[in-house]
Amino acid sequence: MATLVRSARGLFTPWRVKAALGSALALALFGLPGAARGHSPSDGNCQPRTGGSAARADRQFLDQAAEDNVLEVVLGLVAVENAESEGVRAYGLRLFQDHLLSLKELTPILQQAHVPPPRGLSRQDWRAVMQLAALEGAEFDQAFVNLMVVGHQKDIALYEDEAANGTNPQARAYAAATLPALREHLAMAEALADELSQP
Repeated sequence: MATLVRSARGLFTPWRVKAALGSALALALFGLPGAARGHSPSDGNCQPRTGGSAARADRQFLDQAAEDNVLEVVLGLVAVENAESEGVRAYGLRLFQDHLLSLKELTPILQQAHVPPPRGLSRQDWRAVMQLAALEGAEFDQAFVNLMVVGHQKDIALYEDEAANGTNPQARAYAAATLPALREHLAMAEALADELSQP
């Protein structure tokens, strides 16, 4: 029997996480309604990487960006299911929608760079999702928001580096175009953290 993870709004099982993840990946990779937003190359006022290490760094960025998008799609779904606060639940839905679209936009860039698209969560990310999904109510809300603050701080640093130093024009433009949404997500998470900390 699948391990049942109880939430404030029902039962969240590993099978349900996998099913939701599969649906999200299928939408992103094979037909999310609406055309992906186009990206234009950045203005070039920075010092790009050079040589073979540059190509490796771009590929590493693309791989990490794809994994992070998948993780935040799943975490958004978990928040919609488990959050006690309406604000946290709405934030989870926003993450789900934005990162699903971001993954859709990233997919052709992965293909052009010959970087395999994500097939699911890494083992480490899977453990983190299930540990978070095991929490309930206010405890879940606080843990989720704190995770989003730290995670988006790391994401912004990653994307800023690629936007400034990347040599793959498509990856570099994608990073620059995605940064505003990431900064907005961070600001929203910080505002929620402040709200949840009030007595």
